[in-house]
Amino acid sequence: MLELKSLTEEQDALKPFGQLDVLLLYAIVSSELERFLGDREIASKVWLKQRTLLNRGSQLPPLRVEEIAGKVTPDLLRARAKMGLAEARGTLNDVAEKIWRYFPPRKLCDYFYATNKKARCRNA
Repeated sequence: MLELKSLTEEQDALKPFGQLDVLLLYAIVSSELERFLGDREIASKVWLKQRTLLNRGSQLPPLRVEEIAGKVTPDLLRARAKMGLAEARGTLNDVAEKIWRYFPPRKLCDYFYATNKKARCRNA
C-alpha cells in the first residue's frame, strides 16, 4: 500500500494517469478501513449520464475490502488508463478483473460496504 500512497504524492488521487479513476482513492481508503470492515462485502454505484448501476455480490462475485486494499497496483491503474477491460482481460488475474467490473475506469463511482456482519439471505 505504501507504493499507492506515494503515487498520490506525485499525482492526483482521482486522475492518477490523466483520466478519472476513483480506484486509487478507494484502494487507499480500503487499506485504512480493512480492520474495521473485516469480511464485509463491498458494493459500488456507477454514475452514468442517464442512469446508475449498482454492482454488488448478488450480481457479480463478492468483492471484499482486502481485495481492493491489496490487489490495486500502479500497473493495474496504468492499464485502466490505457485500455478497456476486453483488451486488458488477458493480463488480469480474477481479482483484478472483478475490481475493474465493480469500479470501471473513467466513471464516477460510489463505494459502499455492508453495515452489519450478518450473512446474506439466500432463498432455498
